[in-house]
Amino acid sequence: MSRARIVGLLASGAAVCALGGAQSAAAETRVVPLTFAGADCRSVAVATYRLPAAARLAYATAPVVGARIGGTKGDAHPRGSLARVTAVEVRGRTLAVTVAADPARCLGALLPGEPVDGPWTAALDANVSFVVPDLRWARRQTTSTADALLDPAYAGSVRSRCRRAGQARFSCAFSAFVGDSVVVGRGKVSIGGDDEWPRYSFGVRWIDEYCHAVLRRPLRRCLTTDRWRA
Repeated sequence: MSRARIVGLLASGAAVCALGGAQSAAAETRVVPLTFAGADCRSVAVATYRLPAAARLAYATAPVVGARIGGTKGDAHPRGSLARVTAVEVRGRTLAVTVAADPARCLGALLPGEPVDGPWTAALDANVSFVVPDLRWARRQTTSTADALLDPAYAGSVRSRCRRAGQARFSCAFSAFVGDSVVVGRGKVSIGGDDEWPRYSFGVRWIDEYCHAVLRRPLRRCLTTDRWRA
């Protein structure tokens, strides 16, 4: 997924973060408090939040562009709908939210001692969702991939293990069984900074244990192989 696409989703307030073959990977969600300050009622202010170093595919489910927020003018005079969210975007690993004061709401004095114009502050909470690929994430991806691509008879028997091969790359293996049939797979799981879906490559082998252990046939005659890639 391109960065422009991510920015577009942010701007529309999209809340979907779907990762993984047939199953979506769990995303971490944080509530991030943001504070804005403008010099006068025509000012624009930007607040930022730095995502974790390994974060991938970030979405802001709130705020939404166009949303109005309350604030305080002149450090003492609260005003509802004082400002409006004008942009929400991701720049590298930095979430940036831009807010502009609404002159129609900000200019003028409604209370004694309130300045006609003046500095203003506003605050809002942003809900940020992102995936940090760690070993638990890699195991989930491996298990969900096997569950999605294996026959349903193997459901519930898949066991996975992984080791880190880079910041967002993992070497993983899985195994599953049903009756006399055993399946094992080894390969790689990874996700790039702008990837919407994880990448994986597994070599998979199905072994008929009855064929090999009871009928005493050579392993090659009791073995089926395949390659899974995405």
